[in-house]
Amino acid sequence: MAKLKFPDADVPAFDPATGKWNADWYDAISAIKRLGLADLADYDNTTPATNGQVPVFNTASGKFKPGAN
Repeated sequence: MAKLKFPDADVPAFDPATGKWNADWYDAISAIKRLGLADLADYDNTTPATNGQVPVFNTASGKFKPGAN
């Protein structure tokens, strides 16, 4: 599972002097964009999903698995 590091709450997302993203926030947002279902702790990705399948909760395993809607 990917570990995300967010800047402290008092760090502005935008640099007020330049109006550009703060580098720390930019890195955090970029990391979120790279996440997929397999990165979630409660998703069982042992069986790949096929077309038309959705995440379905499996009470026996306590995880989501690909299944029919």
